[in-house]
Amino acid sequence: MVKRLPEPRLFRPNCALDTLGMHGHHSEWKVCGMEAMERRRAAADRVRVAEDTVERLKEGLAEFGVKLPSLRIDPVSCAGDEPAPLVDLGRCNIDTALRLCEVLAEKERS
Repeated sequence: MVKRLPEPRLFRPNCALDTLGMHGHHSEWKVCGMEAMERRRAAADRVRVAEDTVERLKEGLAEFGVKLPSLRIDPVSCAGDEPAPLVDLGRCNIDTALRLCEVLAEKERS
């Protein structure tokens, strides 16, 4: 006698219906699709906030004559379905680091 394998299922991470074991009905697929769209939208919003933050940092530092040439969003942190963007302040030369120290010291005195 040949043992029959179970039917393959599509796996959708973080889908409430997966945890309830309720897949197969059309309306349930629609709910999972909406959840996926919401997750993608939230992920895009997180990346957009990170991009805005990097621009604000560049502009704010420029007002004090400081430019961090490698200031950017870390691309690896934006990978995957649910990115958690990190701002990479990057590397800079000694002159830039000293200028940043001066700006911070001036700010502390005022």
